[in-house]
Amino acid sequence: MQKRVFQLNPLSCPTCAKKIETVLLKVDGVESAEVSFTSSKVNVAFEDTVDVTVLIDRIHRLGYRVLESKKA
Repeated sequence: MQKRVFQLNPLSCPTCAKKIETVLLKVDGVESAEVSFTSSKVNVAFEDTVDVTVLIDRIHRLGYRVLESKKA
């Protein structure tokens, strides 16, 4: 199991955070995804088979930028 923290560009509303969580949880192998609207951070736990670039791509497709990615 891996854990990552993604720092995003500032989120404009709590609904945005929920949208990101929902999309990440649909990725096979993602165990949990928690987005903090106030800090614009995403905490994700996922199986080793999941490619981090897939998670970043899903976030980008929603129109948000990942500014930083680090292991939690």
